[in-house]
Amino acid sequence: MVIVGAIGFSPWYVAKKAREAADSPNAEVIFKNARALGRSHMLHPGATGVSSKVQVALQYRMEGKYEDSIREFNDVLVHPQSVEKRALNLLVRGDCFLNLGQYDKALDDFNKSIELVPNDRDAYMERATAYFRMGKKDLYARDLLKARSFNR
Repeated sequence: MVIVGAIGFSPWYVAKKAREAADSPNAEVIFKNARALGRSHMLHPGATGVSSKVQVALQYRMEGKYEDSIREFNDVLVHPQSVEKRALNLLVRGDCFLNLGQYDKALDDFNKSIELVPNDRDAYMERATAYFRMGKKDLYARDLLKARSFNR
C-alpha cells in the first residue's frame, strides 16, 4: 500500500493520476478521493502521528476499503484536533459510511461536520447525496440549494 502524502506524493500528482483515469468507470470516485487527499494534505502537512493515520485512512478509502478507512478515522477522531480537521475527518468518514449504504451513520457524521463548519459546501453536498439515496427528495433539494449558495 502506498501512503499518499507520507512519502512525497503531492495532491497535484494524485489529481494528475485521477485525470489520466477519467475514462475509468470509477472516475467519479477517483476525482472525489483526489480532492479529499488535496484538502487533507493542506490540513495535515508532514503526515506524522495522527496526520499519518489520516493519510492511511484516505488511502484505504481510495482503494475502496471503507471498513478499514472507518476504523482508522475512528482512531483519529478520539484525538484533539482543530475544528477544521475534525470537520473534514468526519466528512470523509461519513462518505465511507455512505459508500457502505450505512446512511444513518453517514448523516450523523455529515451533521456533526456541518455543526463544526456550517459553510462547508462539500458537507452539504455529501448530506444531500445521503438524503437522495434514502429517497428523501425534499431534504436532498434543500441541501443541494444550500450547497450551491456557497462560493467556491
